[in-house]
Amino acid sequence: MEEQKNTYENVTLEPDVGFDIRFVTMDHNSPFHWHREMEILYILNGHATVHMEGEEYELNPLDAVVMDYARIHEVIYALPQTMGICIHVSRQLLRRYLPEAEPFAIRCAGQRLRPGQQEYYNEICGYLKELTVLYVNQNETYRLKSTARILELLACLVEHFSEPVSMVATQGGEDGAAGADLYVCGSSLQGRNDAAGSGG
Repeated sequence: MEEQKNTYENVTLEPDVGFDIRFVTMDHNSPFHWHREMEILYILNGHATVHMEGEEYELNPLDAVVMDYARIHEVIYALPQTMGICIHVSRQLLRRYLPEAEPFAIRCAGQRLRPGQQEYYNEICGYLKELTVLYVNQNETYRLKSTARILELLACLVEHFSEPVSMVATQGGEDGAAGADLYVCGSSLQGRNDAAGSGG
């Protein structure tokens, strides 16, 4: 069996913004790779298959999946007709709003929802749909409105799709794909709520 090669992808974001939104027609697949930014993929038409951490996720139109910081993943598209929105978010953006945060991981995919998450997954897809419309109809307020949607989306992910991780789990890893600094960008608010005895 051929050994899996994991390529590091350098994603460049504007420092003062902290995220990038691309509306793309997929003309090639993305072999196994990783990057330091969180990636959110939202399929508009066509189909995509995501392989990540030994799991397979099938994405049809209006489905979304989150590839967390430094997660090794592969995306195979139904070429050439697949179109979608691809968003990269820097960990610095979350640090800006959650400076006191504990380490956490984000896990969000329509096929792997836990009880009670469907409502919030639909909310995230709603934000992504709004971002699509804003991107297509860009005007002078596009940057303001898109930033607002991104922040709302991230808040929903942190509140309802975050899992606490130990610092041990964030250190090491082949190809340098995981490091302690990759997860000190936000807190598991769900964990805080559970500790306080409130429902999820």
